[in-house]
Amino acid sequence: MKKLIKCLLTVLMGVSIVACSSKNNDLAIEWGKETKFEDLVSFQLETIGKTQQITPDVIGTYYNYYKPRTSTNALLDVVLQMTNLKNEDLKVASAVDTSFTINEKEYPGYTIAVSEDGKTIHQGATLTSEGTSKIHFYTEIDPKLLDGDITFQLKTKDEDKEQVAAMTFKLSDVASHYESKKLKDVVTIDGTGEITLESTDVAKKIEPAKPTGLYTYYKVRSDSNSFVILKTNIKNTSDKDLTASNVVSAVLVDQNSNEYPSNMFYEKDDQSNLSAASSTTLAAGKSGTVYFVFEVSDSIANAEKTIRMAHMGKVYTFTF
Repeated sequence: MKKLIKCLLTVLMGVSIVACSSKNNDLAIEWGKETKFEDLVSFQLETIGKTQQITPDVIGTYYNYYKPRTSTNALLDVVLQMTNLKNEDLKVASAVDTSFTINEKEYPGYTIAVSEDGKTIHQGATLTSEGTSKIHFYTEIDPKLLDGDITFQLKTKDEDKEQVAAMTFKLSDVASHYESKKLKDVVTIDGTGEITLESTDVAKKIEPAKPTGLYTYYKVRSDSNSFVILKTNIKNTSDKDLTASNVVSAVLVDQNSNEYPSNMFYEKDDQSNLSAASSTTLAAGKSGTVYFVFEVSDSIANAEKTIRMAHMGKVYTFTF
């Protein structure tokens, strides 16, 4: 009998050791560092946010977006730059499971991929062979539940070679991981561009500085809304032509961590007219004036707010 008990204790200790070892082998998702699932994908964290809609990086006249099915809910959104390490196309949802754990309850995650030009998004994500894409991993949640610890986890579906990566965070701490900027600072995107933050404004209408003849202007859709406008000078520092809207993406974040997408407008060199930045080409070495424009309620426009800019894992914020 004693020998049987001793054997059972030995077996239980062995199970305990194995479980502990498996947990210790989990990978940590960390700010500013690349994480890799061997022979599958590598990824780097770009942003984490709470939003009412996930939109393309470049907003055009027509675009698709995703919003919560319940109007009082929010989308908890983790954005990764993900690279396919295989020499064949990879459907992310077929290879990796995503989940969020909040207050000890697990919520399934879903994926939305951003096109290379930033103009479209689509449910699900397919990575081309050895290609890199910006992917939103999100879940729908009551925003009242987002004050505490949140755990985001990715897990491969290969049972013979399971790999797990996770991070635990608080939404209130996320902004501390971004690089803070102020007016007149220059944001340098290595190998792509330099963005000078020139001025800000709150207005009901945006128009060119020196309009002549027929020109384009934009008005808010609701009298209770305003435009928050960030004027920038963007220089193409690469050796090829760039679409003005592809240098950096931007969102406005209010005091409750809600996010709002931007429209981008390019001002002609003679300041006579505005055009969509998505249809404007900056030649190598050239620069131009680009406005980031956010339509929000008057109360948000006149309170403290943050503009967050991102490009390929680099994130910068400007609060005013």
